[in-house]
Amino acid sequence: WDVAGVSNATKDHTLVRKCSVESGNTDWTTSAGTDADDSEWIVLEQNDWSDLGMHTAECPTAVLGCTDSTADNYNELATEDDGLCEYTVLGCTDSAADNYNELATEDDGSCEYTVSGLLISDCDDFVTGPNANWTHVLVATTVADGAASQEAQTFTMNVTSLPLDFGV
Repeated sequence: WDVAGVSNATKDHTLVRKCSVESGNTDWTTSAGTDADDSEWIVLEQNDWSDLGMHTAECPTAVLGCTDSTADNYNELATEDDGLCEYTVLGCTDSAADNYNELATEDDGSCEYTVSGLLISDCDDFVTGPNANWTHVLVATTVADGAASQEAQTFTMNVTSLPLDFGV
């Protein structure tokens, strides 16, 4: 029979069970395998008794680590995945932002915020102005000397422009 990709391996060869095989296998096809990697056997020359009763070569030790080459912590020496692969997820990491991404592991500068309270009309101290040119009027109460000056005063100001980044 063929074993580990070697024709007639059970004739005039010595078969040694791989040290990684810890129990028997009742399926000869699976046990024999199709090549040296998937076979449970090592095929040696005829009458090679070097491994009789023991393995002379050390069994390979599994190296645990991340085996996914796309992961941040990929370990090229790992022979067995430990399930701890890590991946960078770009996105907004500020929980106060409108587009916060709880899965993001690294901030990409994409955070967006709803800006409120920057308009004159949002301020309680302004009232609707008398015309299209004076849309808002600031009502300010001052405390000064004398009882007459403590009454409500009207102060009018015309705001023609504000910086684009005002209040941000």
